[in-house]
Amino acid sequence: MKTINILMMVALFSTTLIFNACNDANKEYTPAENAGYAYGVVVSQQVFPSEQMAMTPEEKNIEQFIKGFQKGMEGDEATSMQANEVLKKRFGEKVASADADAAGQVAYNLGINVISGLSTQVKIKEGSIDFGSMKTGFNDSEAGKSRMDSVTVDSVLNKFFEAYKPELEAKQKIQQEEMMKQQQAAQEAAAAQAIPNMEAGAAFLAANGKKKGVVTLPSGLQYKVIKKGTGKQATIADQVKTHYHGTTIDGNVFDSSVDRGEPATFGVGQVIKGWQEGIPLMKEGAKYEFYIPQDLAYGMQAPSAAIPAGSTLIFEVELIEVLPAK
Repeated sequence: MKTINILMMVALFSTTLIFNACNDANKEYTPAENAGYAYGVVVSQQVFPSEQMAMTPEEKNIEQFIKGFQKGMEGDEATSMQANEVLKKRFGEKVASADADAAGQVAYNLGINVISGLSTQVKIKEGSIDFGSMKTGFNDSEAGKSRMDSVTVDSVLNKFFEAYKPELEAKQKIQQEEMMKQQQAAQEAAAAQAIPNMEAGAAFLAANGKKKGVVTLPSGLQYKVIKKGTGKQATIADQVKTHYHGTTIDGNVFDSSVDRGEPATFGVGQVIKGWQEGIPLMKEGAKYEFYIPQDLAYGMQAPSAAIPAGSTLIFEVELIEVLPAK
């Protein structure tokens, strides 16, 4: 009698397993469950095992990751930035967490980081991700029995993001328009600042061109020979070793290898147009003074606070050596 009961129980248990397996195979999952499950698989297969991040077992804490993910969904930019700083410190310094609490913080901030790229741009719909399914997806993937392959995961998450695409595109358009306005305003401000400098430069060059020994080239570049050289002349393709001293027309020094006490070596074709035209005029051992109009210098750009936009520049240059192109 006992044998029969045991056999009946085994049969009943087996039937239950088959019934449950059939139910799992045929179960209809909600979009939120699918999205959560897919995210869980991604965490298992792409986030935690990343060789670049080299996380410790304690840092691969799905519970803390999910808590961080939930916090990240709020879309607070300050929270996102703080999470980035924590992760930058951890993975930039490549020092493993000292204890379980620190390890949990790594997982927590990873959770924030994974979703904040979207949540800081749009408001994620409440209930659109099932967190129980996220944990299940993670655990199933860790056990090697995920119900989603990589193609399905991509499809599910693409569908999840698709719902936010119109809002994202609209926001990005607004951001681009704002950026263009800011760029235009900056260009207009630079132009306004450059005009007085251009006018002063033009007046300086007009007067300077009349001085004895100053040569004005068709491009507008002016130069004066301080010392003639006897060596080789450079081409645009060569490198040169020089000593130079650069000032604005009002005498402010903005750069000087002479003051640094160390010659500078550079490619002739890699510097401003005034140098590209002027250096090949020189022979090794020569020293020239170049007066460079703004359009042969930095134009409407201000490469530093010491060189305002629209500046005419003065360089005293000694050509020490012409080096073959590399």
